[in-house]
Amino acid sequence: MHEFAEVRRDSGHTGVSCSRQRRSNPHMRSIVFFVTVFLLIGIPAYAYGDPSGGLLFQMLMPMLAAIWGMWMIFAKRVQRGMTNLLRRLRGAEPEEPSAPSCEPPSV
Repeated sequence: MHEFAEVRRDSGHTGVSCSRQRRSNPHMRSIVFFVTVFLLIGIPAYAYGDPSGGLLFQMLMPMLAAIWGMWMIFAKRVQRGMTNLLRRLRGAEPEEPSAPSCEPPSV
């Protein structure tokens, strides 16, 4: 099954597709569930933890790296959401991204 389905109209206008609608994957919930369960199961790592006071560093640096990576991935989405929230609080309507019109051009 395709993740996206193209919507086209045969109304005679230029061959621009109107939009791409996301279809939900029916197996996504089960995949997320099993990945979560797998990550929550405690498995011994047999790794060495430096006892000389570096434990705090060994705990904080991977967490900071994960937070930084998530920020790099989702920064634009967070910025867009905050901008829309502030505009809504001020009473202004959020700007819609420009997309090709589904209507045939007027003659």
